[in-house]
Amino acid sequence: MKRFGGVLVGVLLGQALLGQSVQVLKYEALADTLAHSQARVLVVNFWATWCKPCLAELPHFARVVSANESKGVAGLFVTLDWAENLETAVKPYLAKKPLPGTVVLLDEVDGNRWLGKVAEAWTGAIPATAFYGPGGTLLKFHEGALTEAELEQIVAELLAP
Repeated sequence: MKRFGGVLVGVLLGQALLGQSVQVLKYEALADTLAHSQARVLVVNFWATWCKPCLAELPHFARVVSANESKGVAGLFVTLDWAENLETAVKPYLAKKPLPGTVVLLDEVDGNRWLGKVAEAWTGAIPATAFYGPGGTLLKFHEGALTEAELEQIVAELLAP
């Protein structure tokens, strides 16, 4: 296991053998993870198994994050499913379609308490994606689905010197 901010992450081989791990977090632990990130670009995607646009765009994120890992891009996939659906919905989905990087379940029922801390403009709609630099600096926020081309363009712009 290696540390990724405040969240333990299974290495890809371990994930393939044991299934992708999902840690259940409160917002404060997620904020700590963001603040301690050393990724050049940390792509944080907010999704849920019940959100069709979210599921449609996740393969784009998997490909773009994987293709740019050597350039310092990391993925953090934050599911907003209910915690009681972890075993029945989230883990079965990830067993079929694993994601590169870290997957966490944000166990918060009052979105109004933390949404504005992610991005002031976020209405709470998903999918939503925040792009962070080292130390948790918000570089860009996008509410709504992204195509693979749009995601590639954003990542390339954020990696540019």
